[in-house]
Amino acid sequence: MNKIILTVLLIIHFGFTYSQTWTQLADFPGGPRDDGASFTINNKAYCFSGLEPGYQCMPNGYVFDAVSETWSPMASLPAGKERQYATAFSYNGIGYMFGGLKCDNSCLNDFWQYSVSTNSWTALPDFPGSGRQGMVNFVIKDKVYIIGGRPANNNAVNEVWEYNFTTTTWTQKNNIPLTGMWRGAAFAIDTVGYICYGMNSSLPEAYNHNMYRYDYMNDTLSVVPNITLPLRRYIACAVVNNKACLYGGHDTLNVINNDIKLFDPADTSLTSYGGVPTIGRRGTMFFSLNDVFYITAGLDTAYNRIKETWKNDAFVGLKEIKEQLNVNVYPNPVNDKLNIVLNSLSNGMIQLYNQLGELVWEEKLSSDITEINAGLFTNGMYLLSIKTQEGISSKKVVISH
Repeated sequence: MNKIILTVLLIIHFGFTYSQTWTQLADFPGGPRDDGASFTINNKAYCFSGLEPGYQCMPNGYVFDAVSETWSPMASLPAGKERQYATAFSYNGIGYMFGGLKCDNSCLNDFWQYSVSTNSWTALPDFPGSGRQGMVNFVIKDKVYIIGGRPANNNAVNEVWEYNFTTTTWTQKNNIPLTGMWRGAAFAIDTVGYICYGMNSSLPEAYNHNMYRYDYMNDTLSVVPNITLPLRRYIACAVVNNKACLYGGHDTLNVINNDIKLFDPADTSLTSYGGVPTIGRRGTMFFSLNDVFYITAGLDTAYNRIKETWKNDAFVGLKEIKEQLNVNVYPNPVNDKLNIVLNSLSNGMIQLYNQLGELVWEEKLSSDITEINAGLFTNGMYLLSIKTQEGISSKKVVISH
């Protein structure tokens, strides 16, 4: 058990970055904007609302088709219902939008559903709590959970509300163990919900660095062990291949970031990947279709609103090589020669990182057996990374002379 924990710690704290190939697609057809909302139904993403230059809250939106990779218009929100900072989700082929901030700085508590078949919005009974903006959500079974947000007083709340799609009722659940959460991230993998990032409060600004796991059966939140996140808000977040892509965001130094943190709940690992080739961004509309991660629009590092759309399909089918190639590493601990054995020859690279995350050795795969001279390195724990076109395998190695 201790070895497993050490392995996870090494993977998390090394934080090395894998370069990725991003593909730029057609721009978002509306004006450049940030802080819009999006939901997905089948192979399409519905992206709408947000803030355009001149502090204009927008009612319109567009549909992205993952098959043709093209955009088409969708019905605008009704007159007077334009907004930013709404939260959106889908269930059983129907889209939903809740709350947000109007450009007169009033917080909204209205609740809407969108019909694909009629391309129209219909008002549902208002949310029973106060109006709010910048909240996050995840859907588990036939319920959506709305977390946090900021009401008109600008102090983020720590409330959790459950909406039951079957009974069409709202129920307040236990609060999150923070003073509040605004512009964070939330996602569900299988039947487990997660929340992370975001500001706890507005005055003074305080950021959340933990990730929390939500047990919907017992209505409890617990800290995911061994995860310490950078302090950020305005995160883009979507689930691909049962892993969460957490992109970009705005940090405490007012830097807008350009990277992906990939969270894998199977081993609670957090791995860094490179961002888009142009520039970082925050407040994007984001979604996952067919296990491909997409971002569109947002605010760039110069605080300009943009229209770019990018996809990253590097995580489709990403699996541990151990399952496919039967990677064996021995002896471990090692004091002399470390052997890495694959059951077949595959193009790729073997790399060794020290506890500071520094690359101390690498070699291209040239046979199914590779040998590392452990005598070249000081005692300690190392991370062995084996990368091929089939995937990535990371293993902890202890060198002890």
